[in-house]
Amino acid sequence: MLTNANFISAMTNINKSSPDFQWTNQDVYISYLPLAHVYDRLGCHSLLGKGGSIGFFGGNILKITEDM
Repeated sequence: MLTNANFISAMTNINKSSPDFQWTNQDVYISYLPLAHVYDRLGCHSLLGKGGSIGFFGGNILKITEDM
């Protein structure tokens, strides 16, 4: 079972283990995976924790460039 503590631990590991890649409040994340997908949730939560923005995929893969 995934808990809030699991997500906080994973977000901390993302931020600590990759010093060359750090989120900032200027970054924008495009969310194209299903919202229930754990990888997408980690991306969204990690970026929101740094004050960034999220763009959500509209559902049509042929229009993903418009979503961006």
